[in-house]
Amino acid sequence: MNQGNQPESRLSHDAYRSRLGRRNGTLKGANMQPKNSLILAAINSRRWWQLLLLVLTCVATTPATPVAARGYEPLPEAASREYLLDVGDEIRVSVSGLPALSDNYVIGSDGQIALPLIDGVTAQGASTGQLQETIAEQLRNRQVLLKPSVSVQLTKGKPFYVLGEVKKPGEYLYRPGMTVLTAIATAGGFTFRAKQDKVLVTRSIGGKLVTGTVTSERQILPGDTINVRESWF
Repeated sequence: MNQGNQPESRLSHDAYRSRLGRRNGTLKGANMQPKNSLILAAINSRRWWQLLLLVLTCVATTPATPVAARGYEPLPEAASREYLLDVGDEIRVSVSGLPALSDNYVIGSDGQIALPLIDGVTAQGASTGQLQETIAEQLRNRQVLLKPSVSVQLTKGKPFYVLGEVKKPGEYLYRPGMTVLTAIATAGGFTFRAKQDKVLVTRSIGGKLVTGTVTSERQILPGDTINVRESWF
C-alpha cells in the first residue's frame, strides 16, 4: 500500500514546490517594484539637477548689460559746443575804443541788454559770437565806429546740477570753460561706486531735453544736469 501511494505523494510534493516557487516569484516581483520606482526617481532627479546646473552655467557666462546704460547714446557734439544766451545770464561786452560800452550786462526779462549809445540789443537765443556781430552791426549803422571790434563773454550763466554717485549732489554756479570733471570736483568728487568713464548729461537743445553720455573732458553748459551712474563692477 505504501508503494502504491509513493507516486501520488511525490506528485503532490512536486506540485507544492511548483506552487510555492510561483508564489515566491510573485512576491519577489512585488518587492522589486518599489525599488525600481526609487531608482527611476533618483535617475530623473539627477537629470533634473544636471539640466538646472546647465541653465545656471549659461546664465552666469552671459555678459550682463547694466540697465542704466541701455538706451543712451553719446550727446551730440554739435549741440554741446555752443551755448545760447538766456534771460538772467550775465555777459561781459568789450568794445575797442569805447570804454563807455565796455561793461558787464545782465539779460533782462525782455531778452535784451541795454547798451549806451545804441538801442536795446536782443541777446536771448543768440550765441556770444552772434551777439558780437549784432552789436558791431548796430555800431556801424549808427556810425559810432566804422570798424568796431567787439568781444562778448559769458561771465555768469544759469546754474548746473550734479546728481547720482557724487559726494555732494546739488546745484552749483556755472563758470565759463567748466568740464564734466571740474563740475564733478565742485560736487565733492566721485563716490567709490561711481562709473567714472562716462556720465549722463541732460541738456536743453532746441527747446527739448536731450540726455546722452559724455566723457569727463567734455565741456558743460549752464543749465546742464550731470548724472553720475553707479558702476556695476
